[in-house]
Amino acid sequence: MTRKTGIFTFVLIAAAMASTAVQAHPGAGAGAGFVHPFGGIDHILALLAVGLWAGLSKGATRVAVPAAFLAAMIAGAALAMSGIRLPGIETGIAVSLVVFGLLVVAALRLGPAAGAAVAAGFALFHGAAHGAEMAGAGALVYIAGFSAATLAIQLSGIGLATLLSRVRAAAVARAAGAVTAVSGLALALG
Repeated sequence: MTRKTGIFTFVLIAAAMASTAVQAHPGAGAGAGFVHPFGGIDHILALLAVGLWAGLSKGATRVAVPAAFLAAMIAGAALAMSGIRLPGIETGIAVSLVVFGLLVVAALRLGPAAGAAVAAGFALFHGAAHGAEMAGAGALVYIAGFSAATLAIQLSGIGLATLLSRVRAAAVARAAGAVTAVSGLALALG
C-alpha cells in the first residue's frame, strides 16, 4: 500500500464514520450498504483486526485472508437475504473479535489456506448480519456498498500493520489486537 493509497483510505473511512444520515443497524436500505460496516464497533474492530493480521502475515496470506473474508461475507449476506438464517450470528461475531484479536496479539502466521479458512468461517456470520439487516430493494447495491467498505477497512488494517512494521512498532498492532479480543469477550458476555 502506498502512502497516497493509505491516506485516501483513511479519509474515506473517516468520512463514512462521520456520516450520521443513516443508521446502520437494523433495517438499513440499499443505499446504506457502504455505511453499514461503520455502524457497529464490532464490525469495525473485526475488519481492522483481519487487516492487521493479514498485514502481519507474509506472502500469499496477506491477500488470501482479506479476500476470503470478503467472499464469505458476501456469501453469508446472500444466505440471509434468501431467508436462510445462520444460528448464533451475534455469538459468532463476538467470537470472531476474540479470535482475530488474539491472532494479531500472537502475530500468528498461518498459511494462505488455513488463514483463509479461519477468515471465511467468521466472515459468514458478519455477512449474515449484514444481509439480515438489509431492508428494501437494491440488494446488489447494498452488497457492493458493504463490500467496498469492508475492503477499505481491511486495507486500512493492512496499511497500519505495514506502517507499524516499518517503524518497528509491532507492539501497537498487538495492543490493537488485545483491545479487539477484550471487546469480543465483552460482547459475548454482555
